[in-house]
Amino acid sequence: LAERIEAPDLFKQFTAWESAKTAENHEMFDSARYYHGKQWTDAELKTLARRNQPPATKNLIRRKIDFLIGLEQRLRRDPKASPRTPVSEDAAPVATAVLRSIEDIAKWPSIASECARDALIRGIGCQSAVIVKDKKGKHQIKKRRVKGDAFFYDPRSEEWDFSDAMYLGEAQWTPTDVAKELLPWAAETIDQIGEIAAGSRAMLPQLFDKEKNWTQWCNTRERRIFLISIWYKYKGQWLFDFLVGPTSLCPPEMDCVSPYVNGDDDTSHPYNAWSPYVGEDSTRYGMVRDLRSLQDEVNKRASKALHLLSVRQVKYEQGAVADIEEARRELAKPDGIIKVNKGFLFEPLEQTAQIQGNLEMMQDAKMDINTSGPNPALQGKGV
Repeated sequence: LAERIEAPDLFKQFTAWESAKTAENHEMFDSARYYHGKQWTDAELKTLARRNQPPATKNLIRRKIDFLIGLEQRLRRDPKASPRTPVSEDAAPVATAVLRSIEDIAKWPSIASECARDALIRGIGCQSAVIVKDKKGKHQIKKRRVKGDAFFYDPRSEEWDFSDAMYLGEAQWTPTDVAKELLPWAAETIDQIGEIAAGSRAMLPQLFDKEKNWTQWCNTRERRIFLISIWYKYKGQWLFDFLVGPTSLCPPEMDCVSPYVNGDDDTSHPYNAWSPYVGEDSTRYGMVRDLRSLQDEVNKRASKALHLLSVRQVKYEQGAVADIEEARRELAKPDGIIKVNKGFLFEPLEQTAQIQGNLEMMQDAKMDINTSGPNPALQGKGV
C-alpha cells in the first residue's frame, strides 16, 4: 500500500485554503450575484426607497458574458486526427470518428460552455473525469462540471491551469444516502458519524472523539454530511481521500493511489481546471471584476436620470402659494394645476442639463462594457 498523509493533516490543507481564500470566495459570490441581476445592496435599496427613487438595473454583465460564451461556441471546432506518416492516412478518419463519438457521449460541448461561463464569472472553471459502472458492469469515464462554490485547491498555486497545485478537491453538503452510495465501504462509518452528531449515547470507537465537534460537519435534521474529497500529491504520486471533518472515510487497508494516469503513465488527479486571470497575490478572478464598477455606474446613472424625469423642483418666495404641501402634490401630477399668489416668485427649476449629463455618462459606461474584451466591433460586425 502507498504511504498516505494522515486525515487531520489533509483536513488542515482544506482549512488552509478556506482561510487563505476568504476574500476570493466572497468576490466569486458577488460576481455571481451581478451576473444574475442582483446588483443593488440592501442598504442602497433602502436609501432609494427613502428618496422615492426607482432602482434601475440594466444587466450588461450577463449580456457580455453570454456573448462571449456564444462566441466560444461559434469558434469551437470538432476534434480531428491528422496522420503523421503516409502509413497512417487510412487510420486518421477512423481516429477522428472515435474522438467525435467520445465527445458526443461525454456531452463535452455543453460541459465546456458551462465551465467557460464559470471561469468568466467566478474566476475558476472546472470539469472532472468520473469513473462509473454501466448497466453491463463495465467501467466508463464520464465528464462532469464541478460547481465553482464546491471546488478548492492549493492556495499556493499560481499557474492558470493549476499545474503547480499540490492538492485539489471538492467540498459540499451531501445527503447521507448519496454519500453511502458513493462510498459503499464507508456506509457504517457515515451512520456512526450521524449518530454522534445527533448525540447518541451508544458506545463509540475511539476514532470519534469529542474534540472533533461533529455538529459542524453533520446536519442530522436533513441527514447530510459535509463531505470533502481531496486529491493530493505525496512522494511523487497522486492519492485521494474522503473526509468528514478531520476523519477519513477510507479504511487503513485501502489503497488510495489515484486510478487516473496521464500520457506519461504517471498518476494524476481527475480535474481539469483553469482561470482566465491570476493576480499578483495568486487571487483568481473572472471578467466580472473589471465590469462591476462600470455596471454600478450604468445602474445608478439610469436610476438618477429616471428619478429626475419623474420629479420637479421649484424656486418660490414665501407666500407664493397658500398651501405648500398641496402645491407639492400638484407638482407630482402630470396635469397638476397650482394657484400662485400675484406678485410672488414661483418658477420650476430646469433639470435638463443634469438629466442629459447622466444619460451621456451612462452611455460612456455602457460603451466601455461593450468594448471590453472580444466584441462585435473587433469582428467587423458593428456594435
